[in-house]
Amino acid sequence: MPFIKIVVNPKCQYCACDTIKFGKTGMDQRYRCKQCRKIQLAVYKKHAYGASTNAEIAAHVKEGCGIRSIARLLHIAAGTVLCRIKKIADSIKKPAIAMERVYEVDELKTFIKNKTKECWVIYALDKQSNQVVDLKVGSRTNKNLKRVTDTPVAGQLQTNIYGRFAFIPGTDTG
Repeated sequence: MPFIKIVVNPKCQYCACDTIKFGKTGMDQRYRCKQCRKIQLAVYKKHAYGASTNAEIAAHVKEGCGIRSIARLLHIAAGTVLCRIKKIADSIKKPAIAMERVYEVDELKTFIKNKTKECWVIYALDKQSNQVVDLKVGSRTNKNLKRVTDTPVAGQLQTNIYGRFAFIPGTDTG
């Protein structure tokens, strides 16, 4: 009696559709999705390609772990952690701006490598929900301040940055 081998191709990990065989990489079978046409392996040997890697990286960042400590904990390269953090950050959408709210604008001064390379974080915070509605990282210029203050157009601005918001009418500095 002949031996019949039944092969079940895995479902696509991106869109959950059927896949077809698409060559080999080394000894591992590759599959391509019939719908989204992305190529993938049935089982990845490297930890960076796991389905929950981005969620784990985001959880570690929220806990305050550094890039190298995340790489060590997840057994992946530090460069991979940085690339994933950038992708996660790019996928974050700005929240909807509510009408007639009070927004607080503030800034934070920090340094990159040494004290001569200063960097400013300027952000607008919705006072009612405590949600950051906009932020800008860079130099402390009126142009960067204006980018943040143009977002909450429908409300009142409050700030403790004296003299920097003179160009905005109706700003409450107190």
